[in-house]
Amino acid sequence: MRSAKATDPCELERHILDPNIGKTEAEHWAKDRIEELADQLSRKFQENNMLKAELASIDRALNDARLNLTHTAVQVILELKQKASSL
Repeated sequence: MRSAKATDPCELERHILDPNIGKTEAEHWAKDRIEELADQLSRKFQENNMLKAELASIDRALNDARLNLTHTAVQVILELKQKASSL
């Protein structure tokens, strides 16, 4: 028995997504599912890019020398308040 040659995945996807080619019920389902997954993937990439930008912003803020000065000033104020309250 001879087996049939497998259809190239790219050609199969093109066929399924082409609105000019008639489709079976299964192909309509596959088209909808491919489009749904592509939308989900696109949203995940956007969320990922937003998170990367937010992390980069946090990294810049944490590495900002002014943050260390602010932190030091807060520590000094707290120490002075503690000394004043212990007098």
